[in-house]
Amino acid sequence: MDIGIATGKVAGRLVGPAMPGRTGQSIPNARVTLTIDPPQMLRAPRASPPVLVAARPVNCTTDADGLLLNEHGSAGVELIATNAPEIELDDGPWSWRVTVTGPSIRRLSWTFQLPAGGNVDISTGLLAALQSPTG
Repeated sequence: MDIGIATGKVAGRLVGPAMPGRTGQSIPNARVTLTIDPPQMLRAPRASPPVLVAARPVNCTTDADGLLLNEHGSAGVELIATNAPEIELDDGPWSWRVTVTGPSIRRLSWTFQLPAGGNVDISTGLLAALQSPTG
């Protein structure tokens, strides 16, 4: 549903880091949760009609090839852009926080910016988080 707020798309394939004998192995059946960070309500008083966005999680998964699937099973997920001009902030700048959990990986979490009309490849952030000693 179009709510009159600028969006961007998060897509990608989740893979693990290269290891001896394996290169970028897919991470299937992962749970990917996207949340507003820091948690807050987003006000869009200039949208028509005005909108208040609740800070509920967006729950995604990965398929057998590690491809990010939205809540409806389609590739990628469209989210409100972190620089959407319609949003007025009470609590300062915000990001999207992605948290990945699954049977073959430890819990990983990181934030990213999603520009209006842009695309973010989630796999780049995952590889950086996997290679970080603190993850």
